[in-house]
Amino acid sequence: MLTARAAWGLDIGESTVKAVKMRRTRIGAEIVAFDMVERKPATDDTGDKGYQLREAVTTLAARNNFGKTPLVVSIPEPAFSRFIPLPPVDEKRIPEVVRYEARQQIPFPIEEVVWDYQRVREETAPGEETEVAIFSLRSQFIYSLLANLRLCKLEPAAILPVPLALYNYLTFDRDIARGTIIIDIGAGSTDMLICDPQNFRVRNITVSGNGITRALAERLKIDPQEAERLKRESRDKAQAARLFKLAQPTLNELVGQIQRTIGFFKSQIHNVRIEDALLLGNTFRLPGVREYFIQQLDCNEIPADTLERVTLAPDVDGTQLRNMLPSLGPAIGLALDGVGRGRVSVNLMPRDLIRQRTLSSKKPYAAAGIACLALIFGANLYSRQVERQLLQEQIASQEQVVQIDEQFQSISDEFDGARREAEDARRRLDQPLDLSHGFRAIPQAQNVLNRVIERLDDSDAVGIDIMVSRIHAEPMPDRDGHSVRFTVRGIAPGTGPGDFTRVRQAVSGAFDADEDLEAVEYDSPGMGDEGIEFMVPCTYRVEGPEMGGAR
Repeated sequence: MLTARAAWGLDIGESTVKAVKMRRTRIGAEIVAFDMVERKPATDDTGDKGYQLREAVTTLAARNNFGKTPLVVSIPEPAFSRFIPLPPVDEKRIPEVVRYEARQQIPFPIEEVVWDYQRVREETAPGEETEVAIFSLRSQFIYSLLANLRLCKLEPAAILPVPLALYNYLTFDRDIARGTIIIDIGAGSTDMLICDPQNFRVRNITVSGNGITRALAERLKIDPQEAERLKRESRDKAQAARLFKLAQPTLNELVGQIQRTIGFFKSQIHNVRIEDALLLGNTFRLPGVREYFIQQLDCNEIPADTLERVTLAPDVDGTQLRNMLPSLGPAIGLALDGVGRGRVSVNLMPRDLIRQRTLSSKKPYAAAGIACLALIFGANLYSRQVERQLLQEQIASQEQVVQIDEQFQSISDEFDGARREAEDARRRLDQPLDLSHGFRAIPQAQNVLNRVIERLDDSDAVGIDIMVSRIHAEPMPDRDGHSVRFTVRGIAPGTGPGDFTRVRQAVSGAFDADEDLEAVEYDSPGMGDEGIEFMVPCTYRVEGPEMGGAR
């Protein structure tokens, strides 16, 4: 069953093609449009029924804009039906059991038919049998119908047997509170539906409107077209009575088969009584036929030209619809199935076509989904690339920070080393001069060195600042006594290359002024980091045995 907002129901009969368009409303459904086209009778020259069908459908489509509105159609061929009680099984296993029963019950190879099933009762009590109705039709009839409709540029969404379309129509438009029968005498066959509030049965009877027309034509010695016209349009009471009498043997046969079907229905469903009857089809236009059926069936007649729950759109001609309504029941039931207001779930469309159309309908959504995924993937990829670039920039920035930190650490280490060297130099400068390194202190030698250091420290006397940084003493014994060799190191802070002569003169003057120093040697001064550096070796001779070992 479909759930479209609007749908067309196309009832394809042997003699007419009828169409009804319905629209789903908030609480029901309404008829928007309806139409009917007669099919030309087949003759020896134009005996192709497919051609007659295409011509009628093309005419109908030209007068009505089917467009892309879903189309639900009936098929003129009678469908095989079988009602089967299933043993109590789990709900999920019902399709499996039905498939098995279908292979057993359908009198054709299952591969050569299109079939579907419908649960008779919508709800069953736990442990109660589930009854299903199986409907099938030879695949060749289905594909032949679809081919003819395709030539008319029509693609139906669903195919229903006429009795099920009548079931949709009856159960939606009427309140089925008791046993009811619908008899639709068509041109090719008679469709029968028997139902009560919980059950239904269907049957197709070969006795039809064409059979009654042929009986009239044979007895009146006229052609079938004229007999059909008389059957529909006879208004003269005497002529109508005569026509009824001529058709009565065929009507008796039809009524007999209907009564046997009712008896079979009662045998399967106990305590049921058929009390109402809805009579459809052009055969009931013949005066006396309707009254005859009501009398034979002992039922109350349901008016066939009125609607109870189905409403009409404002622009629908109610009078014309009323006249055509006895023939539009199946088309209304088909349209109700299209808008989701029918009770039937059967669809005799081939499953491969349904799958193909489902896939085709999903292609735009699939393409849109793929496009969305591609967009999402592209956006995600772009986002990842941006994140990667930012991460690379952060890594590069961190590497720069590390390099700067390493450079800073290197400079800091160099600064600390220079600071330690400066502090060490400062400590050496601040320490008292050790004049006794390498020998025991000799007062005479110490006095001599002190005089030299005083002269070097006297900047006013020497004319320049001089600092003694180290004095090394080393005993030197000889034959006559002992001598002490001094090596005096110092620096003239703040001096430059141009001050070499001044520094040499100041240093040499400080040493030459003392007569107790022998063998004074003057090394050429050199340029240091803080000024001109100098080294002066000299010897002081000590008389007597007072020299000790170097220390």
